[in-house]
Amino acid sequence: MDAIWDDSDMFNLGYSIKNISDYSKKLDFQVYHSKVDHPMSTKYRDAGAVNFMTHHLSTKMTGTKIKNNFDLSDNSITYGIDMSRRNWDGVYNLTNVASGAVNTIRKSLEDVNTDNIGFFVKSEKNMGKFDLEIGARYDSTEVTTKSLVLPDNDYSALNANIFVTYNVNENRKYFVGIGKSSRVPDARELYNTKTTGAINGTPTLNQTKNYEIDLGVEQNFKNGTVKLKTFYSKLKDYIYYNSTLPSNNFENIDATIYGLELSGLYMATEEVYFDFGLSYKKGEKDTLPTGQFDKDLAEITPLKINAGVTYDYDSQGSVQLSVIAADSWDNYDSDNGEQALSSYTVVNFKTTREFKGGFEITAGVDNLFDKTYAITNTYKDLILLTGGTDTMLINEPGRYFYINAKYKF
Repeated sequence: MDAIWDDSDMFNLGYSIKNISDYSKKLDFQVYHSKVDHPMSTKYRDAGAVNFMTHHLSTKMTGTKIKNNFDLSDNSITYGIDMSRRNWDGVYNLTNVASGAVNTIRKSLEDVNTDNIGFFVKSEKNMGKFDLEIGARYDSTEVTTKSLVLPDNDYSALNANIFVTYNVNENRKYFVGIGKSSRVPDARELYNTKTTGAINGTPTLNQTKNYEIDLGVEQNFKNGTVKLKTFYSKLKDYIYYNSTLPSNNFENIDATIYGLELSGLYMATEEVYFDFGLSYKKGEKDTLPTGQFDKDLAEITPLKINAGVTYDYDSQGSVQLSVIAADSWDNYDSDNGEQALSSYTVVNFKTTREFKGGFEITAGVDNLFDKTYAITNTYKDLILLTGGTDTMLINEPGRYFYINAKYKF
């Protein structure tokens, strides 16, 4: 299916009051709203010459956040409340090209509201060479639908984390964090309905719980810095799509994800500097989806490297050459449509120049050597494009040129 349009309206309003009293060093208010209208259609496909299907999906989100900060016995305390409502609504329409008649087939989502209220608190404290951060949050979430046959859902969760940094000296520090977070299923995972009437959402889903530990070290040198971070995550009731089931395709499984990130910066001269980033992660299913045997977790990208060199030829201009490379996709979930993907290396170039009066021009070429490559696999999830029974692999754009202009006043 092709996107006919994507109409988005968003606003975000914030207001802060400082030094109200000893118990309010800074009081923040935030209100935000977004609305997206996004129909997908087969109008420009071969079948669209006679009849074409349109999945017209819209979503709205409105929220507010109030946050207060004050100091108490060398602790910086932040607490507040966060409230939001997200609405999903979707319908399938069939249009006859000859007559122009539009017939509604069925609803894909029956006007679903997700109402959340969260209470949070965070404490930050410096103790000599140690920096300590402790946080907690309680969430209560109600998911309601106007469907006459699907049930509403309620979720609650208490999450917390501790993060400790040990500053060995001015140039080196170690850090460790441990915590728990949660995510409730969204409307499509709970209630989405196919054009045939089969429900591929699963209304009985539990929320996902993530238990994670992070470890790392950061080292500063005379002309640069290097940071190494590793993590280990246990996912309880991870929400996963099972493409082999005829309906209720989303399931709760247990899974493990672990990996590392290495990044750094080196200043060769005052005008020339190099930066790099490397990431690797591994995902495994601890419990298998119904009727499946592949233990590889979907959407786990292979080893990836970003590296670049920047030359600031004067105070108003720079040029940058960057390389993005990734290993071949050897570990993938074949039970749910993923496939082996080749490794790739892509080179990008850009230059930026500031002018008097607040103008700035950026021009560049991405994928300089016009490589064919894909960065995402074919995990079926909710399929948008199909070729027979397989999900269509979408390659990234080839070589393209761009120019951007910006004015500041």
